[in-house]
Amino acid sequence: MSKSLEKFNYSIKDAENLLIFFNDNSKKKDAEVLKRAGFVMAFTAWETYVEDRLVEELDVRSSMIKDSFIGKFFQKKLSEELKRFNTPNVEKTRKLYRDFLGIDDVTKDWNIQGYSQEQTKKQLDEFVEKRGQIVHQSKENVSETSPDIVKKDELKKLITFLKNLVNAFDKRLEE
Repeated sequence: MSKSLEKFNYSIKDAENLLIFFNDNSKKKDAEVLKRAGFVMAFTAWETYVEDRLVEELDVRSSMIKDSFIGKFFQKKLSEELKRFNTPNVEKTRKLYRDFLGIDDVTKDWNIQGYSQEQTKKQLDEFVEKRGQIVHQSKENVSETSPDIVKKDELKKLITFLKNLVNAFDKRLEE
């Protein structure tokens, strides 16, 4: 198990705890914010994993050139790229790992429980799109009668999905 996977397993607990807090407070007027926050925290754990796992793998692969001019240049470019990198969808993740690790398609083994590779990629991109809706839509844009943007079951599904995806991803990189 990579250090990045260990960190993800710890980080995803924030989203799980927000779901528990929602369950405990679901009758309260503003409890819906806990589901939105849980969705965002789950994606924060995912994004951190994707970035950390890349850096972790690069450290192993580039240890011999780390202190050389080329190694420092490479690290600078990686740092610049990661500053611009956000909300890793399928294509962004694929490109990042292709550009920096030479892995043609890091998504090729993303067969997770209940999903084919294509379904996994489609589901991730749908969740990424939903995350964008959540962070770019203020509560003021939603009326009292609007349905919740995040359903409780959807947050549970996202957490489980990301945990399974990260495990498959980590396994792929360990090979």
